[in-house]
Amino acid sequence: MQYGIYIITLLWATSVLADIKAGEAAYQVHDYATALREWHPLADQGDAVAQRYLGSMYLQGRGVPQDYTEAFKWEQKAAEQGDIPAQSMLGFMYSKGRGVPQDYAVALQLYHQAAEHGNASAQNDLGVIYARGLGVAKNYVEAAKWYRQSADQNYAPAQNHLGLMYSEGKGVVHDDVAAIQWFQYAADQGYADAQNNLGDAYSKHRGVPRNLAAAANWYRLAAEQGYAPAQNSLGVRYATGEGVPQNLTESHKWFRQAAEQGNAQAQFNLGRFYFTGQSVPQDYVEAIKWIRQAAAQGVQEAQYLLGQMFMQGLGVKAESMQASLWLRLAATQSNDVAIQQKAQVFLDQLTSDLTPEQLLQVDKLYRAWKPSPATAENAD
Repeated sequence: MQYGIYIITLLWATSVLADIKAGEAAYQVHDYATALREWHPLADQGDAVAQRYLGSMYLQGRGVPQDYTEAFKWEQKAAEQGDIPAQSMLGFMYSKGRGVPQDYAVALQLYHQAAEHGNASAQNDLGVIYARGLGVAKNYVEAAKWYRQSADQNYAPAQNHLGLMYSEGKGVVHDDVAAIQWFQYAADQGYADAQNNLGDAYSKHRGVPRNLAAAANWYRLAAEQGYAPAQNSLGVRYATGEGVPQNLTESHKWFRQAAEQGNAQAQFNLGRFYFTGQSVPQDYVEAIKWIRQAAAQGVQEAQYLLGQMFMQGLGVKAESMQASLWLRLAATQSNDVAIQQKAQVFLDQLTSDLTPEQLLQVDKLYRAWKPSPATAENAD
């Protein structure tokens, strides 16, 4: 009798495993409908792996409408059965406040549970928690410890993070050569962040000889994956002809791709193209659209230029108070002494034209101003 029960159990387990594998195969080729059809019944029956997979589908909106609450429900069911990756995912959801109120203390606990069982993703995320001081005191040594454990498992995000720690000397002794080694490990796996960091290293002679062609190549690899900082850097290379033949049309293309993702420096670079008429017809309306977005994120060059455009009525109705606000921000917050000085000259001119009440209003706007977060923008 016991032998018969064992056979039935074995056959059921084999069937479940086959259905899990069938769902995985479908998911890998983006056939989410089939994956959902394979996993949902198993999740309903209590299979932890299927529950975790189902939670991930709801979290990312693949094959189902994105629903953080539903994602949390399934990840929690899996985690309660001891599924380690689900515990890590729950930690992520608590840290981001997705499907549950944000709670770094709970996230830390869940990350620790999964990290101590060797989960590379949790180890990396735990490193992030300590590096940024999210719900705990910043501790770069502890962050580096967890990054290393994850990186040693060939987890590309952690390899990139560890490279940054070596590059900045945080939690470890500063070592540009070690940084390059870890960036390379991650970049060879196609990790765009690390590819961009290698581009920076070759461009700035950090840990490797300066090689502008190599820098451009690494920027391109990251840019082609949609990584906005690399798209902006590649745009700069095409604008200046460093490492690639100068091509303003290519430069404009990459600036736009990055700008539409909310990259502030690319927004300024794109706006400047329209302001000067480089590679595109001069268009002050289009210029101020992008320059205003960059200025709102705190790009001082953009703040200075935006102030000038409001002062002169370029692409917008002339408005002395707005001009004063942006020029004051540029004059007081810029790290570039030349921008500070030029902004102050124009600001002094405007101040004499404003009434005391207007000056008071500008002062209130200045004191209340904070950089806005990056938001993706469409060109339309």
